[in-house]
Amino acid sequence: MSNPQKIADWRWWSGFVLGLFLCNSAFGQSTHLLLSSERDATSRTVLLNLWLANSTFTPAGLQWTFDYSPAQIRDIAVLIGPVAQEAEKSMPCASRPGALKCLLTGLNTNQTHSGLLALVRVTLAPGVNSAIVRMDNTLGVSANGQGLPADSNVAVIHLSRPQSLVND
Repeated sequence: MSNPQKIADWRWWSGFVLGLFLCNSAFGQSTHLLLSSERDATSRTVLLNLWLANSTFTPAGLQWTFDYSPAQIRDIAVLIGPVAQEAEKSMPCASRPGALKCLLTGLNTNQTHSGLLALVRVTLAPGVNSAIVRMDNTLGVSANGQGLPADSNVAVIHLSRPQSLVND
C-alpha cells in the first residue's frame, strides 16, 4: 500500500513542473515590444526607443496601444524605425485623449525582425516632472494571417532637474 501523502506530494510537484513548462513555452514563444525609459531627461520632449524582440515568431504585422495620462503627457508621436523600413512597412497611428493606437502594416508578407522598430517622441505637459507610458493591446500577426502572442512593458520618463529649470 502506498503512502497517500507521497502521492499527493508527487501530484503537486508534477503539476508544478508542468505549469513551469507551460509558462516557459508560452512566454518563450512571444514577440516582445519593449519601450525604453528615460530616467534622466534634460528636456520635456524625449525620444524613447521601441524595440522589437522576437523569440520564436517573426510577425508580418503588429498592433499596440500607448496609454498615458493626458495630465502628464501633452503630445506623443511615433517615427518609423529601421526594422520597419527594412520590412517595407508603414506605421499609421490613431489618437484619442490618453491613448495612441498604432499598427505595423504593409501590402506585403515581409516579416519584421528584431531591432529598433520605432522612435516614440513624448512631450511632458507643463509643470510635470515625470510620466508613465503603458503599452497594451499588443498583438502580432504572421504572414499567413494567424494571430501571434505579443507582450509589452511600461516606460517611465523622469526629468533630471525641476521643471522650472528645464529649457525646451
